[in-house]
Amino acid sequence: MINLYEILEISSQANETEIKKAYKRKAVEFHPDKNLNDPKAEESFKAINTAYQILSDSFKKAEYDFQLQQSLLQPAPVYTNSSDKQYQHRPNPTYTTKTKEPYKPPMSKKEIWAFAVGLVFLIGLASYSFIQYKNYNVNQNVEKAKVLFELGDEEGAISSVSKALNQDIESVEAHAMYARILDVKKNRTKSAIHHSSEAILLSDVFLPEMHLIRASSLVRKRKYAKALLDIELLLGNEISNEKVNLLMSEVQLYHLRGSEKAIFYAEKAIQLNPTSSDAYLTKGIAEQKASKNELSNLSFLKARELNDRNGIVYYYMGLNELAFYKDTINACNHFSYARNLGVRESEYYIRKFCK
Repeated sequence: MINLYEILEISSQANETEIKKAYKRKAVEFHPDKNLNDPKAEESFKAINTAYQILSDSFKKAEYDFQLQQSLLQPAPVYTNSSDKQYQHRPNPTYTTKTKEPYKPPMSKKEIWAFAVGLVFLIGLASYSFIQYKNYNVNQNVEKAKVLFELGDEEGAISSVSKALNQDIESVEAHAMYARILDVKKNRTKSAIHHSSEAILLSDVFLPEMHLIRASSLVRKRKYAKALLDIELLLGNEISNEKVNLLMSEVQLYHLRGSEKAIFYAEKAIQLNPTSSDAYLTKGIAEQKASKNELSNLSFLKARELNDRNGIVYYYMGLNELAFYKDTINACNHFSYARNLGVRESEYYIRKFCK
């Protein structure tokens, strides 16, 4: 008899969750699309599906377990030295009489079914209790991460959410919380993309926040084409906040080369939040690319008024002074402010134009 547990490479005591995880792992490994050059992959894939269909159904599994147990109880065949090369069962040495009593099973079929149902119930109850306990611990660590994150302890929050993921790698809440933390830190963009993507894939519902975080991280990595897919999905679901419009403005400007559309989306962001320095900065950059130097200068001045500690504003004001007004003195002053605020790109222009 074929051992379905060996096909999935699991123990006969495996619970429902372990059976499901083993099935997913084996199905991915032997999927015909991933094994085009292996003619046996399709047969293995079919066997894996058959094994999962039986073992994932509690009643089919109980019946199969009973049949498997009975097959294991059968006496092993022995090979004789006779010329006809036939197989026969080894005689039981304990029976000395010629007459053999008919085999009597230790339990009737009804008793076996009752035992199997009871065993399945107990296993299910134990599995449910374990899952509930695990989910409780996962939720506790996620909630702790939220509190620490709100208090500004980002490293402590990352430690707590990492524990949650160690307990359940498929926790949507844990992946989403990790993505939120990394979106604020902005120094682990690749990880932010990974965790937001995992939350999206594992969730049964649409998660606008995760699509926004992933789009923002992709723009920071300059993967504008992929970011555009998330942004268009958000806009298609009528999610049009300041951040979505700013991201679309950047994609239009740097990927699609559409300065006018970039200005349009930046203005929409300003309408949604008139006090956004980033929105005015993005609008100014788009206007600068469109050679609207007077308008771009006004946008940069407004951005500086709203946030005078943003070095990027001074950097682009310096470019404006240099390119359109040919004023190297003001340009150098702006580049110096930008450098002092951490904008390293200013160094090139300072070395070239500022004596």
